[in-house]
Amino acid sequence: MAGFGFGYGPSLASRVRPATTRLAGIVPGAGWTGIAGSGFQSVPVDPVRTVGKPAMRMLVPPNQVYTDRMLVGVYAGANNGGTLIDNMGLEKVVVHYEGHTIDIAEPSLQSFNDANGNPVTYFGWWIELRRDGRDGAANLYFEAVPKDPELQRRVMGPYAFFPKAVPHDYAVAVAPSQPVVAGARYQSVTAALTYMRSVEAHHPLITITEPGLYDILNTGSPAYLGAGYCTIAADVPVTIGKAAYTNDSNAIMRINYEGLRFRGENITFDLKNVSYMRNEGLRDLWFDGVKFINSDGRYHLWRKGKRPIPQFGDGSPWYTECDFFNVSYAACRSSLLRGSKMREGFNDVATDGACVIGNRVDDWDSTPDWHKDVDAMTVRYVGPEATATLALAGGNDVSSVRTFTARWGANSATFQVSASEAYYLAGTNYDVSDVVAWLNGLGVGFEATLIDDSRRASALSLPGLKGIGFGQVSVKNTTLLLVTEFDVHADFWQQNSIAGGGIVENVIIAENTVVGMVGQDIFIKGGDGAKDFLVLNNAFWNKIGESVYATNSGTASQVQQNHSHVVIAHNTWASQQFNLRTQDTYNPDRFCLFANNVLRRINWLGPADADLKIADNHIFDGWTAPALGAGTTIAGNYDTLFVDPANGDFTPTALLQGMTRAPKVGHDRKRKKRAESCPPGAD
Repeated sequence: MAGFGFGYGPSLASRVRPATTRLAGIVPGAGWTGIAGSGFQSVPVDPVRTVGKPAMRMLVPPNQVYTDRMLVGVYAGANNGGTLIDNMGLEKVVVHYEGHTIDIAEPSLQSFNDANGNPVTYFGWWIELRRDGRDGAANLYFEAVPKDPELQRRVMGPYAFFPKAVPHDYAVAVAPSQPVVAGARYQSVTAALTYMRSVEAHHPLITITEPGLYDILNTGSPAYLGAGYCTIAADVPVTIGKAAYTNDSNAIMRINYEGLRFRGENITFDLKNVSYMRNEGLRDLWFDGVKFINSDGRYHLWRKGKRPIPQFGDGSPWYTECDFFNVSYAACRSSLLRGSKMREGFNDVATDGACVIGNRVDDWDSTPDWHKDVDAMTVRYVGPEATATLALAGGNDVSSVRTFTARWGANSATFQVSASEAYYLAGTNYDVSDVVAWLNGLGVGFEATLIDDSRRASALSLPGLKGIGFGQVSVKNTTLLLVTEFDVHADFWQQNSIAGGGIVENVIIAENTVVGMVGQDIFIKGGDGAKDFLVLNNAFWNKIGESVYATNSGTASQVQQNHSHVVIAHNTWASQQFNLRTQDTYNPDRFCLFANNVLRRINWLGPADADLKIADNHIFDGWTAPALGAGTTIAGNYDTLFVDPANGDFTPTALLQGMTRAPKVGHDRKRKKRAESCPPGAD
């Protein structure tokens, strides 16, 4: 069978759909001996960044086998004097494959079937790797050459690929009800992986053939890594997860087999009792067309609180055409998040993702269950002292301690609570009922009443405070209400500092559709700065409505800190504004661009900076054009500018269609070619 790289099919011809541009093919150079790197006389080198480079990211995970041909591509572009309209601002992308070099002259749309046989199409700079009968490991590099002579080239690689006669060196089945057949069938995924370790497999296939719940346990130490991926697939619907929660350590799925690829919609990961899948840092996980759920729903309490780990996949996983439902932190820190669906989740979606392309998000909202006050307990003092107060120190729901201090007259007592597992397992100083018992147990006149014990005491606070501590509040002959509140809020994409696992350079966020978001859409603010970012053709609809914790009219996408060559163009913020936070050291360079966006308004929070080119944006009625902005138009609002953004239709109405201007990016969110004059925004 011909290997294609997006799942194996009966033949290449039946897998590839017509492309807009005929693709060049490339094979390793004549000097290649089958050993990675052997074909190069000189290895391409990425120059040390001094000014700015194109942004460029892989659209296909590396370390794959192909038996005939494989489609491989990158998304790449650069600012070229205030526009990317001409060839995405690039002269070309050069492909280096074991001594053989080919120029890709222009980007194209390429279509193929994903892991589940569904047709998908992506825009990028594509090449076809071909097998000429020689087998081995081959290194691939991409080099983006900018049109602007002041910018530098960017070289990425090496990425390993494997032309082979067969796609898998070993293949076994997993069937718990069947007897073990050594080297052919095992009763657990763990046993199958242990076998693959024993034979030093490099590109094996494990197929689960019986439905059920599958836990994957540690296969041994140290961690094993083959040359490529170990693919785990299923012929029938299966769930990967754990039957019950026992403790935080057992909730970690630490397999110690690196380079795992989970393939196909028959595989569902249930995160109810699993905190995360551990990665040892040797090769990132690949989730290919699988599903992620929490079978207990969006409001699943983990030890009466939030999940302890930000995302399920450790490290920087590859996610291709996956489905996420009722989960938190869907795909943060990903190497690639491509063509996936996220529904009814909370917390961040794709924070610190390196390449976030063509995804759809619906109803991503922390406020219904998490970001709200729940009445938990009351307290009052009826003793003889003239004064009595209660105070709480410490951050919201922290694993370190929070300290309650009760005072009556000249007397005082303290009680510590924590969100840590140690406090949970100890069975004390963890629950709201523990705080109630402590106050009543003082025996000096405090009367505490429990209202709700479903959430842990580390989330206690006063109403409206987002769970933070509070100073001395009188409870003398007056009833004080305490609530639990988890300060859980969402961002579609946020940049953190390096120390927090963030990403500083070379980020692409393009062609995403986000509907029903509560939170910030884009927040590029890492303390280490931002270099070579492309934020293009994204469409956002944020829920309208105000509450204590959901002030959507004031929520904004934002930038701050030092920025170099950050391009934000042709995005539609159908109900959100954008803040340029120069008061928080936002310092753009001359290669930065904010153009052809549609949004509520653009705010300089601090002095305007002429290095940022602001051009041809459209803002809503009632606001004024930003300082230093050229070509800004003002009219309408979310009710009159788009057909139905609340349901994902961002088509411009006649009002916005009348605000035409020269585009900055040649294709739109739906990957259609833009006219020479068109309205701003993603569509």
